[in-house]
Amino acid sequence: MRYKINKDLKRYIEQNILPEYQKNEAGHDVNHINNVIKHSLKFAESVKDVNYNMVYTIAAYHDIAHHIDAKNHEKLSAEILASDERLKDFFDDEQIKVMSEAVYDHRSSREGDPRSIYGKIIASADKKMSFDDPLKRTYSYRMEHFSNSTLAEICEESRQHLINKFGKSGYANKKSYFEDLDYDRFLEHIRNLTSDKKKFERRYIKVNHISSLDWLTKDVRCDLKKYISDNILPEYSKNDGGHNQAHIMEVIRRSFELNKAFHLSLDPNMMYAIAACHDRGKYEDHEKHHLIAAQYFINDDNFCQFFDNQQRTIIKEAIEDHRSSKEDEPRSTYGKLISSADRNSRIDIVFVRSFFVAHERMSDAVISDYLDYTIERLSKKYSETNPENMFYEDRIYKTFLREMRNLLKNETEFKDRYCSVNHISSRQNLVKEEPGAIEFLQGY
Repeated sequence: MRYKINKDLKRYIEQNILPEYQKNEAGHDVNHINNVIKHSLKFAESVKDVNYNMVYTIAAYHDIAHHIDAKNHEKLSAEILASDERLKDFFDDEQIKVMSEAVYDHRSSREGDPRSIYGKIIASADKKMSFDDPLKRTYSYRMEHFSNSTLAEICEESRQHLINKFGKSGYANKKSYFEDLDYDRFLEHIRNLTSDKKKFERRYIKVNHISSLDWLTKDVRCDLKKYISDNILPEYSKNDGGHNQAHIMEVIRRSFELNKAFHLSLDPNMMYAIAACHDRGKYEDHEKHHLIAAQYFINDDNFCQFFDNQQRTIIKEAIEDHRSSKEDEPRSTYGKLISSADRNSRIDIVFVRSFFVAHERMSDAVISDYLDYTIERLSKKYSETNPENMFYEDRIYKTFLREMRNLLKNETEFKDRYCSVNHISSRQNLVKEEPGAIEFLQGY
């Protein structure tokens, strides 16, 4: 490189300006700034009589106010640069004015060309990004500013935004003042990606580390998810290990799988709330926990911002009905759904959950005796003549039921697998002396 940046200026910006980008969302953080600095200086090499200290400073300040007001950040960032008294140690008033104008002019969506070569440099360099950066930036921005949207809406809105920005008639095609083959390849890639909705969704999910459960519940309002995550799910740490937060997430997952499999077309927000709240307060009274959980829900006025009175009543009744028997069917489809989703659908989960429940209710039992009790209990629960209540028996549950019944016919294999799954070291120990498969329960 033919340029050198003033060491004192660089030290000031690195110590006082760049740390401010921790306040910005991921798409406009310090990594983005360093990338823009790098490409600004590269573009500047093709310009005669350019001040590299000015180029460096403009790039360093150009997004500093993004966390304050994203829509008007170029104006606020320009004002922050112009009012920084420390910069007067390195630049005269005219240079500071030019730098401030360049920051103001850097956005592709603004009308008109930048007022100086410095504005053209920053406008061009600000386009430089990896193929995945636009997907990260649109996701981060929308999650922060459109919390009442669903994940599905956020994904599609992000795709449309990128089409409007990077499409052949998009505004990002403007203000490219330097030849840049890398950017041309980027445009070709992003256009191909956004033209295929399914392909875009797959990449969007991967790049933003969206879990399969998050995508399964993509039609649930983000602010409802956040309220439940912050205020309801932590309550499950009070329950036994078989009815903790991991179990709730599994029931949420199963609720949405069954709704899809049986084409029930139920309200996703109501399903999510029912599944998330159905076992709350189980630690207070195992036998009445369905009534306790329903009361917790209906007494929580915060849910009024998400549901009307009729919906809240249906949710309350579904929570009350989730332990229903064949003689006492749930009052709504929602009740039947949660009752079915609450049924286990994997053998190892049955084993792990039952052992954690045993810690609460049979802690002084000898493991060998407890295994005899368990195989007898599960043989009745999953018997062919009187199976557990299941209103929506999908392929997953049918496979589980067949495998469980076959396993129950082989006592030795059943007990060996039960002990293996729960990491039981000796069948002569008491239940309370064996910690169980804590890591498995936390992970499913």
